[in-house]
Amino acid sequence: MFEITSEKDKYIVSFKGLNRLNYFVVEELSKELSLFFTNPAGKLLINFKGIDFIDSSGFNLLGLISKKAVELGFKFEICHMSDEIKELIERVDLPGIIMIESLVEAKPCT
Repeated sequence: MFEITSEKDKYIVSFKGLNRLNYFVVEELSKELSLFFTNPAGKLLINFKGIDFIDSSGFNLLGLISKKAVELGFKFEICHMSDEIKELIERVDLPGIIMIESLVEAKPCT
């Protein structure tokens, strides 16, 4: 479903065999990320490679992560964002809600 790896001061969330960030994925991912929030590292990266759809629960999760990043002082970025996801974020007017440093297509997760 998804994989969370850690390297030095960053955690990378990747999705395996999924093309949708929906309620079922968000429920499981939220449990894992709650552990991260109790002891946040320097950076949290969400690798959207292969994801071409996000439902409302996915958007809510991204908003929550963004707010926690500001509150707890860690960096939050999305990498490998497809054009479809960029368009969804623009259509639901999330750039103002999700405070992400950069939304660059195919940006490597570093």
